[in-house]
Amino acid sequence: MSRKGYPFRHDIERAILEIINSNKHKEKRILPFELCKEVSKKLEKHGFYTGHINVKRVWKIFVDMIRKNKIKIKLESS
Repeated sequence: MSRKGYPFRHDIERAILEIINSNKHKEKRILPFELCKEVSKKLEKHGFYTGHINVKRVWKIFVDMIRKNKIKIKLESS
């Protein structure tokens, strides 16, 4: 029986991009906890072990992707 691999940063980035580009998140806010749950589900489907995925890690990668212009997000004004 083979062990599942741990997801690297680029694997998490790819999962975030897939989630952001899916139709159900086009007009919806993404909360850190929800994003982490969906990233974990997506990575499990790709065969990764997601025991060490947490909200802080996923959200940090998400914010870094915004800063590096890998993701463009419209910010809401209050």
